[in-house]
Amino acid sequence: MINHTDEQNYMSVGAGMNQRYHQHMAEKWQRCDRGFRIAVGVLSTLGICLSSVSAVSDAQSLTAASLGVAAIATCVAIVLNVFPFGEWSQSHATLFARWTDFREDIDQVKFMKATAQQDALARLQPKYHRLCGQEPPADKKLLDRCFEEEEASRVCAA
Repeated sequence: MINHTDEQNYMSVGAGMNQRYHQHMAEKWQRCDRGFRIAVGVLSTLGICLSSVSAVSDAQSLTAASLGVAAIATCVAIVLNVFPFGEWSQSHATLFARWTDFREDIDQVKFMKATAQQDALARLQPKYHRLCGQEPPADKKLLDRCFEEEEASRVCAA
């Protein structure tokens, strides 16, 4: 049987691991979203410049280059519109906030009297399982790394 301290620690470590994971994932998708938006802008601007120059020039290479850049810009814009990087980032940011709220709740348990600890853990355990059930499929390597980081941070803090 797991004692209250072990149960509280288990849920706190799980919350910390998920906080780290969702923070990484939100940043990853935010970088992708920004990168693709910047690429569309740069490629579109370059395409307009090249097409303007090729319109007044007889050089076939400029025409080919402007068409190539326009095609690449179109592909990047399609990727940006097909893959919802911003939504994915927001989804992970929301899960990060939920795990942060849960961690604040679970970490308060250790400051309670023994009788209140049992009640608090009984109240928080279903919330922990609901949060776990809302988790999207994970990047296993990143999740393992986040778990190791969370465990290491607690060894230093102890």
